Amino acid sequence: MTIGYLDDSKLTSIANAIRLKTGKSATMTVDEMPNEIASISTGGNIGALIDGSITEVENASVTSIKKYAFYDCTNLTTVSFSSATTIGNYAFSGCSSLSTVSFPSVTSIGQDAFAGCTNLSTISFPAATTISNYAFHRCSNLTAGSFPVATTIGPYAFQLCTSLAEARFPLVTSIGSSAFNGCTSLTTVSFPVATTISNYAFQLCTSLSEASFPLVTSIGQDAFQGCTSLTSVSFPSATTFQGDVFNGCTSLSEASFPLVTSIGSSAFKDCTSLKTVDFPSLTSIPTQAFHSCASLELISFPAVTTIGSYAFSKCTSLSEVSFPAVTTIGNNAFSQCGGLLSANFPSAKTIQGYAFQGCTSLTSVSFPVVTTIGSSAFQGCTSLSEAIFPLATSIGPFAFSGCTNLSTISFPAATTIQGSAFRMCTSLEEVSFPSATTTGSYAFDGCTNLKAAYFPTATTIAMGTFWNCTNLSTISFPTATTIQWSAFQGCTSLTSATFPAVTATGSSAFNGCTNLEAVYFSKATTIYSRAFDGCVRLTELHLENVSKLCSLITSTAFANTPIGGYIDVAGTYGSVYVPASLYYQFIGGLNWSLISSRIVSVAE
Repeated sequence: MTIGYLDDSKLTSIANAIRLKTGKSATMTVDEMPNEIASISTGGNIGALIDGSITEVENASVTSIKKYAFYDCTNLTTVSFSSATTIGNYAFSGCSSLSTVSFPSVTSIGQDAFAGCTNLSTISFPAATTISNYAFHRCSNLTAGSFPVATTIGPYAFQLCTSLAEARFPLVTSIGSSAFNGCTSLTTVSFPVATTISNYAFQLCTSLSEASFPLVTSIGQDAFQGCTSLTSVSFPSATTFQGDVFNGCTSLSEASFPLVTSIGSSAFKDCTSLKTVDFPSLTSIPTQAFHSCASLELISFPAVTTIGSYAFSKCTSLSEVSFPAVTTIGNNAFSQCGGLLSANFPSAKTIQGYAFQGCTSLTSVSFPVVTTIGSSAFQGCTSLSEAIFPLATSIGPFAFSGCTNLSTISFPAATTIQGSAFRMCTSLEEVSFPSATTTGSYAFDGCTNLKAAYFPTATTIAMGTFWNCTNLSTISFPTATTIQWSAFQGCTSLTSATFPAVTATGSSAFNGCTNLEAVYFSKATTIYSRAFDGCVRLTELHLENVSKLCSLITSTAFANTPIGGYIDVAGTYGSVYVPASLYYQFIGGLNWSLISSRIVSVAE
C-alpha cells in the first residue's frame, strides 16, 4: 500500500493504531499493514486508524472495502483499489475533497458509498453491475460517470448531483425511485434496455430536454415532474404510468403513447406548452390528467370510456372534443375551457357537476343518450344556443344557469328539474317539459325573454320557479297541485292563469304580476299570505268549481289588488267567484269576511 504525503511519525501513529486494533505485537512492521487493513470489518475503526490528514490511498491487493472504511475523511483526494470488487455502505461517504477514484474491478457499490463527496467530478466503474441506494447522493460536482455494465440503479443513487450532465447506462433495466431527482444540469439520458422507471426518478431535472426509453413499460409517480425543459418524450412500449408523471413539464409540446392503457392523476397537469396528445389504447382519463394545459388543441382518445374530475379543466385552447366511447364525464372535466366550441359524446350517459362550466365559447353539444346532467354542468356557457337531450331524465341544480344565449332546449324525457337549472337564461323564449313532475326552485328565475311554459305532468311548481320572468304570458300546468312561494313573482306580462288541479297557492306566488287580470282555480283549498300582492289589475278570481271552502290564511293574500280594495286603473274593484252552495261559508269565512263585498255567487 502506498500512502501519499505522510511523514514517518504519521505512519508510526497509523501502525500503532492497527496493532491496537488487531492485538498484534509491537514487532509488526509497516509492510504487514495491508493484510491487516483488508481484514478490518468495522468502519468506525478506519476513522480511528487515520488521524484525518491522509490525502491519497492506493492499493492493489484489497478485494473488499468494508462499510464506513473511509467515512468522513475530508482530506482524502485520490483513491485507487485495482482489485476491489465490492464497496461497502458509507465507505467514502462525506469525503468532501475526494476528486479522483479508480475501481476497475468493483461490481457492487454499497448504499451511500460516495454520498456527499462534493468534489468528485468524474467516475468510472467499468465492472459495476449494481449501484445501491444513495450511492452518489449529493455529489454536487459530479459531471459524468461511466457504468457500461450496470444493470440496476437504486433509489436516490444520484439524487442532487446538480452538475451531472449525462446519464448513459446501456444495460440498466430498472431505475430506482428518485435516482436522478434534482439533477438540474442533466441534459442527456440513455437507457436503451430499461423497462421500469420508478417514482420521482428524474423529478426536477430542469435541464432535461428529451426523454427516450424504447423498452420502458411502466413509469412511476412524478418520474419527470417539474422537468421544465423537456420538449419531447418517446415511450413506444409503455403501458402504464402513475400520477404526476409529467406534471409541470412546461416545455412539453407533444405526447404520444400508442400502448398506454392507464395513466395516473395529474399526469400532464400544468404542461402549458402541450398542444397534441394521442392515446389510442387508453380507456380512462383520471382526475386532473391534463388540467391547465393551456396550449392543448388536439386530443385523440378513441378508446376512453371515463373522463375523471378536472381532467381537461382550464385547457383554454381546446376548441373541439370528441369521445366516441365515453360513458361518464367527471366533475369539472372541461370546466373553464374558454376556447371550446363543440363537444361530441355519442355514448355518454352521465355528465357530472360543472363538467363544462365556464366554457364561454361552446356553441353546440351532442349528447344523444345522456340520462343525467349534474349540477352546474353547463353553467356560464354564454355562447351555447341549443341544448337537446332526448333521453335525459334528471337536470341538476344550476345545470344551464347563466347560459345567456340559450334559445332552444329539448328534454322530452326529463322528470326532474332541480333548483336554478336554467336561471338567467335570458334568451330562452319557450320551454316544454312533457315528462317533468317538478320544476325545481328558481329553475327559470330571471329568464326575462321567456314567453311560454308547458308542463303537462308537473305536480309541483317550486319556489321561485319563474321569478322575474317578465315576458312570461302563457303557462300550462294542467296537473299541478301545488304552487310554492314566489313561483311566479314578478311575471309582469302574465294576464291570466288556469290551474285545474292546484289545491295550495303559496305565499307571494303571484306577487307583483302587475298585468294579471284573471286566475282560475278548480280545486283550491288554501291561499297563503300575499299570494297576489301587487297584482294591481287582478279583477277576477274564479273559485266557482271548488267543492269546499278555500282557506284564506291572511287577508294580505289580495293586498294591493282590486279584490282586496285597491281600485284598478279602470276605476273598478275585483270579484271572487264562488259556487252558490258555498257562498255563505265564504262571506262568513275567516279572512274572507273582510272582502265579503267582493264575493260573487255563481249558480251551479
